[in-house]
Amino acid sequence: MDSRIIYETNKTFHNKIEWLITLPKSESEWIYLNSENSIQEIIESYFESEILFVSLTRNESFQTEKTNIVGKIKDYIKNQDFSIWNQEFSKVLEFNKIGIYRKGIKASH
Repeated sequence: MDSRIIYETNKTFHNKIEWLITLPKSESEWIYLNSENSIQEIIESYFESEILFVSLTRNESFQTEKTNIVGKIKDYIKNQDFSIWNQEFSKVLEFNKIGIYRKGIKASH
């Protein structure tokens, strides 16, 4: 899929995402990235599909395999905001450059 199409699809579906609060008694859906969080483990446990889409910018978004993703996104973590989507654009991990991330699913309505 073309970079521009990945980026525009990200923008289109972003408004339809229901953000999940995964930690008990948490007031926010955002989760801190720390030494205990392995990004590969987060991605492996959240996505079933092997093909993932990374939305960065209009010209830098790309498709990759789940097993190779960490090597391709390591420079962006804590440096740039970006999202990782599954193949159907129904599940997303959104990373913020301040070192936090959140999980979302496409709302059914």
